[in-house]
Amino acid sequence: MGNEMEYYKVILLLLIGLLNSPIFSQVETLEDCFSRKSNSDLKSLSKKQHREPVDGRFYSQGVNMPAAGMAWQSSFRSFKDVSKIRPKDKQKEKDWVSETCGYSAYAAHDNYIGTMWCEGAPGVGIGEVVMGLADLKDKNYFYILPGRQSKRKFFESYSRPLDIDVHYLVPMEVGTTQSGGKVFSEVLYWSKQSVKLSKDPGHQKIEIQPYKEIMKSIQGNRNIDHPFVMVAIEIKSVIEGKENKEHTCIAEIGNSEDEAFYKKATLRD
Repeated sequence: MGNEMEYYKVILLLLIGLLNSPIFSQVETLEDCFSRKSNSDLKSLSKKQHREPVDGRFYSQGVNMPAAGMAWQSSFRSFKDVSKIRPKDKQKEKDWVSETCGYSAYAAHDNYIGTMWCEGAPGVGIGEVVMGLADLKDKNYFYILPGRQSKRKFFESYSRPLDIDVHYLVPMEVGTTQSGGKVFSEVLYWSKQSVKLSKDPGHQKIEIQPYKEIMKSIQGNRNIDHPFVMVAIEIKSVIEGKENKEHTCIAEIGNSEDEAFYKKATLRD
């Protein structure tokens, strides 16, 4: 009987430990974007040297942790009139957490032209940075969709980047989480590429200049389950919007869809 009681005590202690672990606490209480700062270190990327480490672990949108998107941006614009008080109802809490993240970087990862990342700095956002993700398997390019899309009046209302610097960050460890999302770590700064974007609406294709060198460096790396590069877009100049010129936005960064997707019209009058 004594041994049986000891066994149950051990099981109870293990359960208590599990429930207090980060995995369970994350499920229980999702982190909101009011409680976490954007990644201001991204504004210093231009000072980094080739293969210099970039601090942090970066999670893809698929991990279902909205606040993890804060690591992918130097600032963001929040939604107006979002309560600072966390709801007690679980479904309302989940919706509220998403609302606190506003126009965050994950909105530029979702392949929906109607959503967008917008910077949240004073002025038009010169020097602000947002990162996207490019799949390198058989693709030496990615697409960017500048500005707010879906309707021409939105496109003309908000500011959008004109001149950008693309900073390439190479994760030397790429794993898959239990939720199916990706986690990127051991990130190295690779190089910078200056690009002038078109003033016209629609997706714009950017060829990854260091593609061959990046692929060569990660070939055979057992810590990478799939080749990706993180593309950090630094705003150098903007086309100012008519009404909301203080908000510079980017609707999409990536290459996860087929090329036909990126050739579709993005505005309806």
